[in-house]
Amino acid sequence: MTLEDETGSANLVVWQALFDKYRKEIVQSKLLMVFGKLQIANGVTHLVVRQCFNLSVLLRSLTETDLPQTLARGDETTQPVNYDGRSTAPAVSAEGAFHKGRNFH
Repeated sequence: MTLEDETGSANLVVWQALFDKYRKEIVQSKLLMVFGKLQIANGVTHLVVRQCFNLSVLLRSLTETDLPQTLARGDETTQPVNYDGRSTAPAVSAEGAFHKGRNFH
């Protein structure tokens, strides 16, 4: 996973088991904080992620207006498949939905 802001980009290595554990935080966060182990190999710097935290709620304190802010829920859909068991649409598998990533050896 690559994160980018105005100062540059960072390569984050998220192994499959960790992604499964922190899927909600990774997919829904507008402000994501991670802890991990920094690795530098062949001039490439990346962080092997160990924990993820959704800090999106902190973004609300950045506005000077009293307008309500609605944060999008990136893990939801307006037409869920087989939501209540009455749908006849086939279940959608998450297998292959996400890129397996690059292999940093």
